[in-house]
Amino acid sequence: MAFALTACSAGAPDLALGESAPLESQAPLGVDVAVTSVTPSTTEESGITGLFGASIDGVPWLVGYRLDLTSGTREDFSWEAVTDMTAQAWTADAGSAGDIVATGVHGTGAEDLPCTERGQEPPEGSLGFYCQVFLLPEGATLESVTLADIATWARESR
Repeated sequence: MAFALTACSAGAPDLALGESAPLESQAPLGVDVAVTSVTPSTTEESGITGLFGASIDGVPWLVGYRLDLTSGTREDFSWEAVTDMTAQAWTADAGSAGDIVATGVHGTGAEDLPCTERGQEPPEGSLGFYCQVFLLPEGATLESVTLADIATWARESR
């Protein structure tokens, strides 16, 4: 399996929400990713609980993103054909709380989490909307989110 290197976040300026960056992908596939929302939530709103319904330690922040097809066809797409998009590939800058890796939510796919975009019709050429969850300590704020080796998106203009 060969990937084409198309972008790197090291040293690049932060993107604004909605701006896209190319993922590494197998030819003929081309896919861009854009973080579209960063929203604090509650366990009640998000429906997120610990194992067996236990309470969770932290405040859920929901990060919505969109994948856009730039070349190839929808049939060319598979999760194995693009950059790692699992929770471990996403990191949030939580200010004084440090860097926090996204939380894997068992039994729930990235398209099923309650981000702002859930239920919206994706634009033409889009593969869909997806979501990552970050559990931040009480009082912490998510400043930016990074997809490893791809890009960093600032929650607000810096």
